[in-house]
Amino acid sequence: STWGMVLKLVLVLCPIVVCGYLRVIEPPELREAFPNGINYSLGAFGEVIFGRQIFGGLVKADPINGCNPILPLDYKVENHEWDILLIRDDPDCDTLVKVANAELAGADIVILIESEESIKTQDRLFYVQSNLSNNMKIPALRITKADGEILLNTQGFIRLEFQIQKIVSKRIDYQLWMLSSSDPSINFLQEFRDYHENFGKHVKFAPLFLTSFCYGCSLTGFTQINNPDCVSGGRYCAIDPDGPGPATGRDVILENLRQICLFEQDQKKWWAYISVYDSLPNCAPHMDQTCSFNLMTSVGVDVGTVSDCVKMSFGLKGDIGALSILPDNYLLKRNQEMAEQIGIDKTPTLVVNRIIYREGLNPVDNVLQFFCKILEDSPPICDNLYIRKQRPPYFWYLLAIGFLICLLFVASYISMRQKKRNSYTNEYYVIDDAETN
Repeated sequence: STWGMVLKLVLVLCPIVVCGYLRVIEPPELREAFPNGINYSLGAFGEVIFGRQIFGGLVKADPINGCNPILPLDYKVENHEWDILLIRDDPDCDTLVKVANAELAGADIVILIESEESIKTQDRLFYVQSNLSNNMKIPALRITKADGEILLNTQGFIRLEFQIQKIVSKRIDYQLWMLSSSDPSINFLQEFRDYHENFGKHVKFAPLFLTSFCYGCSLTGFTQINNPDCVSGGRYCAIDPDGPGPATGRDVILENLRQICLFEQDQKKWWAYISVYDSLPNCAPHMDQTCSFNLMTSVGVDVGTVSDCVKMSFGLKGDIGALSILPDNYLLKRNQEMAEQIGIDKTPTLVVNRIIYREGLNPVDNVLQFFCKILEDSPPICDNLYIRKQRPPYFWYLLAIGFLICLLFVASYISMRQKKRNSYTNEYYVIDDAETN
């Protein structure tokens, strides 16, 4: 699709470099076959442990294509730190099905062998279009067919060393997958706004809105108009945000559209709108059109332009009603296609250079630190962070211990002074009694 081509263009303009290595430790003859290590690309899913040096034994999956449940690794490998599973990435089934089976078998890392010999860029990310990717826990590497065959044909125990030092990018492209009715999404944006502005040209942001679809509506060709939680005949739906309350999923979808239109027309005013999103009583987070337009007007938005954009996204010119929003919507379709390509299935989800950020959005300082780590040329906002990061983890423990020692010393000194004072006082009374007698 056209949007898919845009995504590929983003990867070209915003290259991501994965700095790390994959080496053979033993047997010696196999290590000699890879004097410079094994070239690989890293999957943009799973929980990658950056900076940690990993040693592990390589196991050949049984079955080798990984499409069916894999023999548990506990019975296959001994005397090593991590289980690294080797799988042929043939087109027999979805790549992420193989990774999921590897994870269930007890693998800590999976290495996928290319099904066809092709030219791959060393140390780049690879992407898999599947909704399963958001649920993967283990990291995945992809190697060439030629290198994979060498590993497969090697008999005996194979020990590998693996490390990913960091991901470096010249610029950060990040998106927040959200719903307009989501408090966590809005709260994150309100708290992160100042950081975003301080990053300046180093970052590019876009809000993206996740929708579901009505399966029953799909069976009738998306012609239903009586579903209060959907638009476009059930192609795009949202959960009713307040149950028995007046708001509907359709209200959420239409607010999503208003925000998409506003962001495309004026990003600064969109940020201003989000900053005061919960300022009107009885409106947020279930924003209907009246509340939305009142709030937009308060930050200087031309609501007529936004309204026209929403109508045009359905291919309409007149007022919006149940019948008028039956056609497909190109803005929502674009978001839906992108969500499927990356594998987004929940909100809020932060995607940074097409990598799903899994560390949580609260506190927002964690996201700030992540940005600073991967930027090749970080802005001044990162300077103080680097000072803090350079202190070893035990720095604060040592500081606390030193403080406690000082307290004990002071307490001991005061106690000794008090005892000495008491001793002088007792001697005085003894002398005084003697003189009296």
